[in-house]
Amino acid sequence: MKGFGRNTVEDFAHGMPPRAFGTEVEFTHPAHIKSFVSQQNLSRKLVRYIDPQYLVSSGRDERISAVISTGGELYLDSTVEYATPECRNPQELVLHERAGEQITIDTIDRIAVAARFPRQDISKRSGYPDMTVGDKKFVESTIGYHENYTSMNVFSPIVSPKERTDAMRQDVNARCLSDFLVLRKLIDGAGMVADGHYSLTQKPKRVNYTYYQPNPNNEHWGQEPFRVHGCRLEIRSGENSKSDWATEFTVGLTSLVVRLVEHDKYPQHLLLNEPNVALHALARDPLSYVKLESGVQMKAVDILRDIVDEAYQLGRNYDEFPEFEERAALDFLKFYDDLHKISLPDNDTKALADRINWAGRYDYFNRRGITHDSFQNVTYEMVRQDLAWDRLGDRDIARIYFSKLGETALKVDIPGPPETRARPRVEIAGRLYREGMLDKVEWHQVRVYATDHYLLGGPLNTEPILESELEKLKKSA
Repeated sequence: MKGFGRNTVEDFAHGMPPRAFGTEVEFTHPAHIKSFVSQQNLSRKLVRYIDPQYLVSSGRDERISAVISTGGELYLDSTVEYATPECRNPQELVLHERAGEQITIDTIDRIAVAARFPRQDISKRSGYPDMTVGDKKFVESTIGYHENYTSMNVFSPIVSPKERTDAMRQDVNARCLSDFLVLRKLIDGAGMVADGHYSLTQKPKRVNYTYYQPNPNNEHWGQEPFRVHGCRLEIRSGENSKSDWATEFTVGLTSLVVRLVEHDKYPQHLLLNEPNVALHALARDPLSYVKLESGVQMKAVDILRDIVDEAYQLGRNYDEFPEFEERAALDFLKFYDDLHKISLPDNDTKALADRINWAGRYDYFNRRGITHDSFQNVTYEMVRQDLAWDRLGDRDIARIYFSKLGETALKVDIPGPPETRARPRVEIAGRLYREGMLDKVEWHQVRVYATDHYLLGGPLNTEPILESELEKLKKSA
């Protein structure tokens, strides 16, 4: 029971322990679906509209959340949202993200049929542009896509928002991670028709990489680039890529670079002078120069290359260096070379269009006669084409596109839970739900009505224990 499946601060500072990975995906959908399910009429619990072969039990709130056979959770927040189970590597994570999409689409369709709503397209977009088309203004908003990594030593969380802001501005680890997330837009940016230009990112303004206090006008606190919850690092600046390769690459490379922060080895001579200014430059031109804190001007991709090199060299010092992190570093070298072969002004992104979402989307526009110059005069048709790229299901243009040029999944076989705490959570919750004994399911515990509850331990733990048994062990120790 030592550590109950948890690593310590020292483990992350002096080694390369395994991580758990997870994502939370918010889907756009007709707003009336949420109001239909959220009504006080208990016959309209979310669990009633999930295919029985995928339903395990109710979740944190029996009306609006459910545990799925994958080990993930489907729930209603501001939108329909799916959280993957705790996964052991980026490849497993992508599989569960795609499975979650299919279950979400099927559930929303079932709700629409039951409520006699017209079937509408579901989208997996990350943000919306702040731009004017004719006399209509499209105000930038954000649909959440959050990544979670088991991590420690990145930053010690502070409860007060103002204290968090002040402390994180002075904490070099927080600055290092924020800088990397700016540079990562070269990889994780989903692409978007922006105001007068093509943007690599769908979040060019919403996230502020030097300001950590939640935006009082944004209920999702969307301005924070990341948060720390104990041993969980939540990255909030990510985007919903339609490329499986890009998602796996992004997660693997992030895990690799976070090692630098955990080991206090991030190359501080590469800190950005103005991260938000650098982000805006990258949004327009992936080969842009940005200014370092030292005053030196460098290409953003060259800065990222030097950071990845440092992380790769660190990893090679450890026998437990994860294979997927090493592969991400080597994939970055190919990405780095191919990035220099593209040109947005020349309407050429072919070197990356089969792997990176923003490049594939740009190539898709070019094939329909939209050029770099065309983006200066945004039209409704251009916006329509842009939004069509994000649709899910049988009409998923992006997935069909990537399956022709590279590797992606339009549909996957729905997997069972990974060999993490997701497996015992599914087994215990399912049994208690069938017996009418289930109170609530949380990520780290399953609560039983009026009796004991099961503690699941850390994300990679597979041996749950009853709280009463744990107390006996503590007393005997």
